[in-house]
Amino acid sequence: ADELGDVHVAYTTNADMFPGLLSSMISLARNLKDPERCTIHVVVPPGDVGAADSVVKCFREEVSRHKQAAEVRVHAMRPLPFNTTEFVAPAESQRFLDPTIYLRWFLHEYLPESA
Repeated sequence: ADELGDVHVAYTTNADMFPGLLSSMISLARNLKDPERCTIHVVVPPGDVGAADSVVKCFREEVSRHKQAAEVRVHAMRPLPFNTTEFVAPAESQRFLDPTIYLRWFLHEYLPESA
């Protein structure tokens, strides 16, 4: 019963948060018992895909020094079925207007093989 199947880890973010994304991915990879059984999915706005690919390259260079790296897939964010620009939020809650916040509800569309 100790044996887990493949593990899928999903991040949704934008280019402003790439330094934290890279740190988190490296920390994850360094603590994986079986990195070959892990797939990291990074979902970003379409305009950030090229920069996300650069983050993945840095990730691979960093973790390959220590052990085999998990697979990483970059996904371009699809339009949401609702428009967050029509939402109203107080100043301290503006972060909740970012469309990447809502992607957790639609992860099954990006990761059908893990469902």
